[in-house]
Amino acid sequence: MIAPTLPHQRGQVLVELALLLPIGLLLIFAVLGVARVTTAALGLSAVVREAARAGAQGGSAADAWQRGYGRGQMVAAEDGLRPGSLELQVDTSDFGPAGEVRARAQYTVSLADVPLLGLAHVKLSRTHAEPVGAYRSIGGS
Repeated sequence: MIAPTLPHQRGQVLVELALLLPIGLLLIFAVLGVARVTTAALGLSAVVREAARAGAQGGSAADAWQRGYGRGQMVAAEDGLRPGSLELQVDTSDFGPAGEVRARAQYTVSLADVPLLGLAHVKLSRTHAEPVGAYRSIGGS
């Protein structure tokens, strides 16, 4: 048999709910913000890794830059990174046998639409260097 609820018990439940609701919402919004930043960080890591890897396959420094930059932009678009917030640099100054191609990217994650966090933007940065084979032929395709 269920005991009847007293009027002051209902009021207590409302007070507890009023106290716990803001904390619960803050936790939910914090999880959303962390998820957005984590997703962008993983995407940015993929961008620099793929850009450097594609650049290392080039036949010349100019070809390596073009391949690396194009592949980096393609991966960014596939991962949903906004082009206006992405800065991608592909460095082919050390391109050649036993050299390397370096990629560096910065991305600004906007958290302006996540309520209660008070953070407008988070800047992420990633770098990756991919070695060019020591015995590969350079200059031919």
